[in-house]
Amino acid sequence: MRSSTDRGLPSSSWTDSASRIKCSKGSRSPCLRKPEVQVRLPASSPRAPWRLKRVLEYIDATRDHEVGLAELASVAGLSPHHFARSFKEVTGSTAHRFVLERRLEVATHLLANTDVRVGEVARRLGFSTAQHFSNAFRRVIGSTPSAYRADHRP
Repeated sequence: MRSSTDRGLPSSSWTDSASRIKCSKGSRSPCLRKPEVQVRLPASSPRAPWRLKRVLEYIDATRDHEVGLAELASVAGLSPHHFARSFKEVTGSTAHRFVLERRLEVATHLLANTDVRVGEVARRLGFSTAQHFSNAFRRVIGSTPSAYRADHRP
């Protein structure tokens, strides 16, 4: 009779030690999954935390105008293509969508807590026109700026 290693199967000592390894959540077969490992990214990695932090700080500091992909990539020290891919991988959103949502987050606060006109909110956040602001707001938030203000006023 052939042993398990002759048939291409792992030896029993391997399966015994593998069964003692605590595997990642949701694994169906604990002895066949690799254990969860924390990965440390090198500082030069495009996904390094300091790069993302620098970009997020820049986005927050420049909410008053449209920020382009090339500008954000320059802040991160990456090419636009590499930055776009890395940013989406880390945040789950494209850079454009992320910037737009951050700007609209400020808009929701202004609309709910101040008497600033909708056109002025659009101008402060760097939208080219009030109509452009209104369209973007409706697409992301789900209602017009005026309706949002009416619903969220104290």
